[in-house]
Amino acid sequence: QIATNAFGCKDTSFQKLLVEPFSIYAPNSFTPDGNEFNNQFNALFGLEVYGWELSIYDRWGNLVHHSDNGTGWDGYYDGKPAETGVYFYYIRLTFPTGVTKTLKGDVTLLR
Repeated sequence: QIATNAFGCKDTSFQKLLVEPFSIYAPNSFTPDGNEFNNQFNALFGLEVYGWELSIYDRWGNLVHHSDNGTGWDGYYDGKPAETGVYFYYIRLTFPTGVTKTLKGDVTLLR
């Protein structure tokens, strides 16, 4: 920023600003039924992140899906369709500055 007062004197100021994603969309349900809509659970971010991990757990705490390359969950567990129900997700984001953030929530799988 450059400011000038009424007498023509100028001054400059700067500040480093970290902008994190201002919008994160993680759906609360999905229907992996093979049609072209809503077949995969995946979160969307308002800004680009450098890295993220997605882990999905069933209600007993068993890990049913893990991805660290942007792949969402297709509703399968051990090669078979997972049961209809509520599952819990943890998403770990890594920002360009190296700062990490964890998001938690639940998603309902409907068949």
